Amino acid sequence: MNIQLKPESKSLNEVVVVGYGTQKKVDLTGSVSTVSGAVLNQRSTPNAANLLSGTIAGLDAVEATGQPGKDAPNLQIRGMGSFGAGSSPLILVDGVIVTSLNSIAGNDIESVSVLKDAASASIYGNRAANGVILITTKRGKPGTTAINYNTDLSINQAIGLPDLVWNSVEYMSMYNQGRAHNGTNSTPVYTQAQIDSYKNAPANSTQYPNYNYIDNYIKNAFSQNHHVSVSGGSENTTFNIAAGYLQQNGTVKGTNSKRYNLLVSLDSKVNKTFKVGGTVSLNKQDITEPVLGNDQLILLIYGAGPTYAPYLTDGSGRIAKTDYSNNNAGHNRSIEYVLNSGGRVTNNYEVRAQTYLEATIAKGFTWMVKGAYNYNDQFLDVNQYAVNQYGFQPDASGNYTVLDNGSPTSLGVFNGDTRQLYANAYSTLNYKTTIATNHHLNVLGGVSVESYTQQYLSGQRTSFPNNQLTQLNAGSVTGQSLSGDQYQYALESFFGQINYDYKGKYLLQLDGRNDGTSRISPSKRWGFFPAASIGWRLSEENFMKPLTWVDNLKIRASYGRLGNQNIGYYPYQALLNVTQYSFTSTGPIQGVNQQNLNNTDIQWEKTDNTDIGFDLSIKQGLFTATADYYNKKTSGILFKPNVLAAVGLTAPVTNAGTVQNRGFELDLGHANHIGNDFRYSANFIFSLNRNEVLYLANGTQDQGMYINKVGLPYGSFYMLKWTGIYNSQDEINNSPKEAFASPKPGDLKFEDANGDNKIDANDRQITKGAFPDYTYSFRVNFSYKNWDLSTFWQGVQGVYHYVQGWGMDPFRQGGAPPTFFRNAWTPENHSQTVPAIFDYNGNSGYAPNTSQNSTYYLKDASYLRLKNVRLTYHLMPDLAKRLLLKNALVFISADNLFTFTKFPGDPERFQTGPVSQSGTDAYGATSNYAAYPQIRMFTAGLNVTF
Repeated sequence: MNIQLKPESKSLNEVVVVGYGTQKKVDLTGSVSTVSGAVLNQRSTPNAANLLSGTIAGLDAVEATGQPGKDAPNLQIRGMGSFGAGSSPLILVDGVIVTSLNSIAGNDIESVSVLKDAASASIYGNRAANGVILITTKRGKPGTTAINYNTDLSINQAIGLPDLVWNSVEYMSMYNQGRAHNGTNSTPVYTQAQIDSYKNAPANSTQYPNYNYIDNYIKNAFSQNHHVSVSGGSENTTFNIAAGYLQQNGTVKGTNSKRYNLLVSLDSKVNKTFKVGGTVSLNKQDITEPVLGNDQLILLIYGAGPTYAPYLTDGSGRIAKTDYSNNNAGHNRSIEYVLNSGGRVTNNYEVRAQTYLEATIAKGFTWMVKGAYNYNDQFLDVNQYAVNQYGFQPDASGNYTVLDNGSPTSLGVFNGDTRQLYANAYSTLNYKTTIATNHHLNVLGGVSVESYTQQYLSGQRTSFPNNQLTQLNAGSVTGQSLSGDQYQYALESFFGQINYDYKGKYLLQLDGRNDGTSRISPSKRWGFFPAASIGWRLSEENFMKPLTWVDNLKIRASYGRLGNQNIGYYPYQALLNVTQYSFTSTGPIQGVNQQNLNNTDIQWEKTDNTDIGFDLSIKQGLFTATADYYNKKTSGILFKPNVLAAVGLTAPVTNAGTVQNRGFELDLGHANHIGNDFRYSANFIFSLNRNEVLYLANGTQDQGMYINKVGLPYGSFYMLKWTGIYNSQDEINNSPKEAFASPKPGDLKFEDANGDNKIDANDRQITKGAFPDYTYSFRVNFSYKNWDLSTFWQGVQGVYHYVQGWGMDPFRQGGAPPTFFRNAWTPENHSQTVPAIFDYNGNSGYAPNTSQNSTYYLKDASYLRLKNVRLTYHLMPDLAKRLLLKNALVFISADNLFTFTKFPGDPERFQTGPVSQSGTDAYGATSNYAAYPQIRMFTAGLNVTF
């Protein structure tokens, strides 16, 4: 056998999209990573943003939920850069800002560029502090018109579900044990006669069931995705028309989403001087869910017991809330109640339109002007009505007891409409020239104006003749409510860039942008954001010529300053709110009052960014490597400090903090042939980031479970250290006294960190895990003749999640306990990992275990996941031609196939974190273990081109 290795050639002249233009990759001096749409679409993930997960060093894309239509990930580039103005990156599609990628079809993406340092991102100035993501959609190419059809059909399977006790007799016995352990109520939850009724019931009894709510309400679901495009054109005019349809059925009953996409683009060379073009994108998405969604819906499933089915057994269709009517205290609503008491439908409409004119006005001079308009409309339709809930078991007379009507929180019909209108116009003048053969100069200057308006209008009526009438007009005007508001901002910018190289080996780039925003007071609203970067292509030096196997070796360095302005619309102004005053006997009169302190001295957040890196290519792409070290310091963080309640007004926005992110990124690649038929390639990505608070105007911020303190990562865990489980009363008597509870044998034991012989809040300790130690991914592709096999792995190491409640604690609102409580501590079994079973007592908790945040609930969420595996067969060219096809392929794939983790469930979720300026968790999450489950997708697809 003669095996010959042949390198895979890759052009060094690859062109990548950067701010307001393109550059050869070999000439880049900033930190820019790119990935093609072809690579991204090896996965069949419905949300385009999730395709970015693990594909680019330094970019984190954490998918929080598998709920259809709400599965957008949390995106961060090089760590959390701000705790006040947000840390999400700026996203542009075809050069125009968008708020998210939710409506974009993955099949429409041509390429993605991620600008990570100041040199590459500073041309976007005041919104580039958290990095920039540039999406380029597909456009037509000269040549024969091509019709492409792509479809994939998927079966979605929920993963990471808890293993709960669904045997009724075991559940009832454990519940009684938990109630007895609490010691606060001597009456058992269930009598022995009640337990015996279930114990002696025949198998599959409907009156005394062993009902598994997870199995019955979380099931496999079907989704389908179709995409068709027609593209082509002449040398002077090209076009692309694409339409897509996505249907997702949720794995949880009552949830689904539909999305419709239309993309039209046209480019035309009018003559040698002028080129015109435009793009129009129309998108619609409908999301259907119960009144309660995501974790609120799931906790109802985890909060149910096996002793009752969703409906009474008499065939009346009446809903059961709990087993016995005297066992109602502390129990939540039935999942079936939520599914039958109304619903929530969200209709999202989006129009993105842009047009441009490009002119070659003189030798080397190109002028371009672009205008864009984005329109987003979200219409929310919620209807909710009362439905009686009953005890599942009849009383002695055979009657069923009404327990309540569900206490609906938003009775009647609520309609809310949010409109977002964004307009942007910018113009650039570009000059390219070569001086004396070896000096290459590229100068860009531009101006941009933007405006944004958000309008909101809502109405609600609570009284309707019947539950079938779901339009506002059908309701009574009595008790109706109306609300409406509007927000605006504007931005004006001037920017420029100079690129220079000598013989293609000494590279220099200078950038600057001057931004003025309406969000900051007139005296301080303008900010200048400069950057400079240099590159040296050593591979072009004469002393490197003997090393013929080195295609490219470039070292580069950059420094610059970026900005962030995203802290509300009017943070420097003293806002007045309309209210009612009762000054007269004739009733209230309208007036206004001030609710927040204002600060006219606030300035931009400023991020100083240093980056040092190198790029290496060997033997025409046989081996490639890119490495970067960065230091990113954000100062003047816009934040609302705490003020005394006696002030009577909320705190003003101030420049109140400094945070630093330092890290290292590595991207390794290898591609080769063995003979003529076998090809393979591999890619490995590694990212490490260290976050540290450098300054806080108010000093240390104690937020209970979290602490913000100079020298620590922002939002570090701060809690009692769990050390084991008490085995005896003597051990308790000889241990430090707990200030918050009186523990019993079998309860959690905590460390006396300060040695004062008592356990209280002063014993909380800083605990690692708020941010991962590092993230990584690797992709391996094999190709043999007409067959392709690709595998993609993604991992996170060293991150911890704090999870509690439904699915983790026993009997939270009566919910079935996790099966690990079968190995709970008992006087005979002195477990040091699972405490004695206890009764969570509705929402009250069990003080010795649950009243204090502790590391018992802090779980290692490190994981390695087989994110995608795909097998593709390309139809033989001769056969395709006979079928009147240019090419065709079929594939099967699986997403989230395997996960290796210690986490008790699925570890890929939003990290819990400290309270942010919006009043919610800074990472968009809660500490509830219950969350809409992630999905494993099994997909079969077809791609044909005519």
